[in-house]
Amino acid sequence: GAIRPSKGVDILLEACQLLLERGMNFHLELMGRAPEPEYAQTLRDRLAQAPWPTRAVWSGELHDGEKWRAYARADIFCFPTYYEAEGLSLVVLEAMMFGLPVVTTRWRGLPDAVTDGETGYLLPPQNASAVADALERLICEPGVRHALGQNGRTVYETRFSLTRWRDRVEDALASVS
Repeated sequence: GAIRPSKGVDILLEACQLLLERGMNFHLELMGRAPEPEYAQTLRDRLAQAPWPTRAVWSGELHDGEKWRAYARADIFCFPTYYEAEGLSLVVLEAMMFGLPVVTTRWRGLPDAVTDGETGYLLPPQNASAVADALERLICEPGVRHALGQNGRTVYETRFSLTRWRDRVEDALASVS
């Protein structure tokens, strides 16, 4: 996917700065391609500044096995988007498929997948403090992190898996005949 300011990258970096100030230990992996070269350079510069080099990496655009391995090594998925054309984001469903708790915004179609306090946290857009608070809770409370991730996996399996999609398409086609 694309990395741009309205996907919440700057909000996430601000939240990470707050986590650093709170003494939290974490590692951030950003994934995606920055279609605007100026923003890509700004992001590279920001990540190169101390203390980011030891805490964050920008993996770029990942595909197939690389992307699945990135999800598998993650503990939390954070997507504080306020992107104008956002709908129900595929990356959120992929994170739920991997049993990751999702920290995202109460924006467009995202509340259709993520239930606040059950599969992750839905936060107000452009609120780095709220993102930092949600991330801190998930970092400090592995039981909560695990429970939200497992609940998300169950929601993925019952509502969004390929098998479930095929069943709904078959039902829809059968109802038209």
